[in-house]
Amino acid sequence: MSNKTIEERAEAYSQCANYELDNQMQDSVVEQVRQDLFQRSQRGIDKYGTTLDREDLSLKEWLQHAYEESLDKALYLKRAIQEL
Repeated sequence: MSNKTIEERAEAYSQCANYELDNQMQDSVVEQVRQDLFQRSQRGIDKYGTTLDREDLSLKEWLQHAYEESLDKALYLKRAIQEL
């Protein structure tokens, strides 16, 4: 793996991606989500040594992962609502 931090790699990616978009209107929220997705992808690659292109999981296993992530999201949302 590169010695660059995830943030440095995301910034380099963003600069490259923005090269073609310089003369177009950009949505700052969309750009932030793009950077967040890239950073999350890089963390996953660094942590697990693979990408979502992996083929060792069945469709049911992918859906189970998504379901479990959704449950986590529901818990975080409930916790935040309780704090309000």
